[in-house]
Amino acid sequence: MQQAVLRWTLPLAALLAVGPIAWMLTSHLQGPDGASQASLLLSTSPVLGLLCGIGVMFIAGGYGLLTARLIGPHFGLFSTGLILAWAAWGTGAIDAIARSQTTLAAGPPNSKSFFLRIAIEAAVLAPLAVGAAWAMIRFGKPPTPNPAAHHPHPPEPSSLSDPRALLGFVATAVVGGVLAWLVAQESSKGQTFAAAAFAGLFGAVAGRLAAAHVSGAAFVAGIAALGVIGPIVALSMGGPSGTAGAVAGGALRLAASGQLFNLARPLPLDWLAGAFVGVPIGLSWAASMIVHHHHDQPHTRPSDRRSTV
Repeated sequence: MQQAVLRWTLPLAALLAVGPIAWMLTSHLQGPDGASQASLLLSTSPVLGLLCGIGVMFIAGGYGLLTARLIGPHFGLFSTGLILAWAAWGTGAIDAIARSQTTLAAGPPNSKSFFLRIAIEAAVLAPLAVGAAWAMIRFGKPPTPNPAAHHPHPPEPSSLSDPRALLGFVATAVVGGVLAWLVAQESSKGQTFAAAAFAGLFGAVAGRLAAAHVSGAAFVAGIAALGVIGPIVALSMGGPSGTAGAVAGGALRLAASGQLFNLARPLPLDWLAGAFVGVPIGLSWAASMIVHHHHDQPHTRPSDRRSTV
């Protein structure tokens, strides 16, 4: 009974109580035009923005670890994602941020600085996210044995040193990237978060099928890596003249006009929020697929096998 109550109250507390605190840390950031369309490093105070982002990661990760210890890693990951979703909603949309940059630029807008700042922002937050995910899975409450369950789920693997860890990471990034590219047709927060959540869900399924004994933190890392890759690819697709056009402001103008490369639409906090929401669902799906597949395999004893000679 107590576990059932905790499974409802802890995620709800993340959504209704802790999440708004994370939102307050990011929503006060302002863009160069004085509006609230900003990200951590694309704001009037990048250092303060980055500190706010790190603070959000510690709040979300700490709450997620507590939840994982009390009711299990999947609930911890999911609760962390709910808190990060609030923080992500406190930041702006990338096309609106780009429009403020191009409007205020005295000369040609600097695409290189714009997109590299987003990539750096993602690169700083990614290790914190992966470390938090690993801790939740490593120290989370193991599943309680249920004699009535026909196919009980095994505990989540916690190793990142498995030889197939890189394969799981790549599979997650590739499948997640495809799903995010398909979903992120606009830069609105709802759509960028949904794109990252679908990426986390299906990326985790692909990662688990490719690497059955690797910690789910590797799959969170695969989605977090897209937050670094997307802006860099967008920078190289700045216009007909390629990189030269991007440096001259082509990529930033594309972003301002809503024609940005789809994988660059989610901001780093969007990617991380979606990863922590989608990955635990994907891990549950994959575990069910693996358990049922193993159960459906015929189990024959050596004495039952007949020689075909």
